[in-house]
Amino acid sequence: MLEKIIKYKEFILILVLFVSGSSWMYGIFATKSYVKQVRCLMTAEVEVSLYQIKFKEIEYDIRNTEEQLGSIQNTANAAVRDQLTKRLELLNALKSDTIKNIGEIASKVTSGEYLDL
Repeated sequence: MLEKIIKYKEFILILVLFVSGSSWMYGIFATKSYVKQVRCLMTAEVEVSLYQIKFKEIEYDIRNTEEQLGSIQNTANAAVRDQLTKRLELLNALKSDTIKNIGEIASKVTSGEYLDL
């Protein structure tokens, strides 16, 4: 038995090198599914970042509108006050939608649904 192994040692060595090299390449280089997962997660990250920027802008607008509304509460200009109140309601609705969209993206990522795009 040992004589047969010694006789074919070069062949066994080549076979072992080929198998180990193949497994090394599979472990090192990204597969298509891994690349797809990374791409989807990066897309989700970009979307969340955009919604976070939008959220900060909306909060800034809400603060400014509240300040304007507070400064004109004592004036008799009801039309401007109504306009600012409607703007504040719209901004609060946008803020709620933005929070909802961020939550939807997060739930899609955690459930794996986002990776099926």
